[in-house]
Amino acid sequence: MRQSVSFSSLLSGPKAPLAGPLRDLPAEVPVLPYDGVAELWVDKPEDIFELLQSPVYEQRVIPDEEKFLDRSKTVMLLTTEHNVIG
Repeated sequence: MRQSVSFSSLLSGPKAPLAGPLRDLPAEVPVLPYDGVAELWVDKPEDIFELLQSPVYEQRVIPDEEKFLDRSKTVMLLTTEHNVIG
């Protein structure tokens, strides 16, 4: 399996870069109740399932995640990127 994977994260909380701007939003603007978001980018949609079941993910990533997040409350959103030219 040859695949490329990209990772990025955005954290919230009192010291996070967006903490001030999010706090200053009008009350009617909905904000999801998450402390952070992580993105995994893969070449093909099916690669994410292979990645999540890989020995490296199970042996290294999951134990690390358990140090800072509640995996039972983790939500996954799968999307596909489309380039739009207009």
